[in-house]
Amino acid sequence: INDIKIKPYSDGDLLIQSDCIALKGNKDSDNIDTNADLKVDWKGKPLAKALFKGVWTKKKNKLNGKININIAKQVLSSELSLGKGKKGLEVSGYIASDTKINLLPLSQWLGPLWQIDYPYGLSGELYCQGSWLYNSEIGFLGNLNGKYDKLDISVLGIFLSLLELNGEWNLFDGNLTFSDNGSKLFGFPASLSGNIEAVASQKRKWNLLFESNSIPLDQLTSSLPWMVRYSNGIPDLNGIATISISLLGNKPTTTLFVVLRPK
Repeated sequence: INDIKIKPYSDGDLLIQSDCIALKGNKDSDNIDTNADLKVDWKGKPLAKALFKGVWTKKKNKLNGKININIAKQVLSSELSLGKGKKGLEVSGYIASDTKINLLPLSQWLGPLWQIDYPYGLSGELYCQGSWLYNSEIGFLGNLNGKYDKLDISVLGIFLSLLELNGEWNLFDGNLTFSDNGSKLFGFPASLSGNIEAVASQKRKWNLLFESNSIPLDQLTSSLPWMVRYSNGIPDLNGIATISISLLGNKPTTTLFVVLRPK
């Protein structure tokens, strides 16, 4: 089967294509070996490639196998099962415990999608394991967990690190929860806590708090790149700052709270 194109959302920018889907078996066999090469484009630009190898069981009308996704020269793998359930099309899978994603090449590859409006880059490592399921009626569900290690968010062009996140995450029953393990704000100790309810839906609810309780202002100002400090007229500062940033609600309201006190 050649030249298949799938657009999951008719008004969206995501396009899934297959140049070749190969089926191998005889007419009397219930199991058909299935291979497929897939390409994913976003806004007309290549996003990822994937290779699926598995078996189609004709009686159960079900496809089982393994998919390898290559994005920014990284290969992510998942067991995959596809079939028609009681509530429509159902896709499920399992991601092995040794799965690691390096965010730097992903940021370099996908950055143009957001960096016009948000000039930030990402680096660090994201670990993931567990099971997941997509149903055409109920959407995406997962029992996934892992950690994020030295996940750095930096301002492009001036090499200024805003946040470094370290901790663990858990996705269960549609809710994404974070627990901290030594994050940083401008290089000083901080923490991220909270959750995002119904994270895969348009009605997701944010409840996140990022805070740093003790930032020496003299060390902060001296560590800023000179072009940031002098172009904004930032003077020498003294004292201790407590900074908290919260994201709350369905269309999250961002609140910045700063307390200054003598050193």
